[in-house]
Amino acid sequence: MKKLLFISLVVLTISSSIAQNNWCIAVTSGIISNPTKLIGGSPDANSKFVKNRKGGIPLGIIERYFFNNHWSAQSGINLSAIGFDYGLAKDYSLVKNDHYTKNNVNISAFQIPFTGIYAFNPNCSNVRFYVGGGISLMKYVGAHTRTNDITIPTLEKTLTPDYINQTVTVNNAFTASGQFIWGIEKLMKKGGIAQLGFVGNRGFRTIATSDVTYSVSNTTYEHKFSNQGNYLGMTFTYYFRPVKKI
Repeated sequence: MKKLLFISLVVLTISSSIAQNNWCIAVTSGIISNPTKLIGGSPDANSKFVKNRKGGIPLGIIERYFFNNHWSAQSGINLSAIGFDYGLAKDYSLVKNDHYTKNNVNISAFQIPFTGIYAFNPNCSNVRFYVGGGISLMKYVGAHTRTNDITIPTLEKTLTPDYINQTVTVNNAFTASGQFIWGIEKLMKKGGIAQLGFVGNRGFRTIATSDVTYSVSNTTYEHKFSNQGNYLGMTFTYYFRPVKKI
């Protein structure tokens, strides 16, 4: 993680030092949804078991270079997360809305995108559509193996408690993924740009696997899921530095 931070800071520092008015520096955030795929274990699950998409809120700093009024390229560094999100239904309170016992494992990631962008002509309100694509280098940080065990207590001592446990194995090497972006952006009077966009990320290989085991009424189930770092999301970005009129 220290090496990745150092490399990212060097890239941002060098580009800032040579920056001209064709550069914009931006901050970005949003929300993403990360799916997983069954790759082993039993294909049949108990009706109480649910597998959810893992949600995340990415944060990042971006630098964008404008070649002309239409074409630009950007890079930077984003901090986000993928992971595995399971639940096991239980008796619950209608007041607290605690219907599921959750078992979640988050995998923190740094992401360095390299994206080319084409922006269409703006309308009379200085709003324009844009599309783009490129690659993204992803580096997941933290322990190589993570285990999360959760037992669901029962009111009757004679019953064996239900449980939902998972062990996650992470590939901590750099991985590449393809990325596609699209959306609209508003050209502000002082030169800034406010952007509402969408992003799709497609990983090229498995980044993490999760072995989940759970017990319901003394019956045990086992499944194995993989995560390739795929996600869809919505982004909100604001470019602070004015661009040169070209």
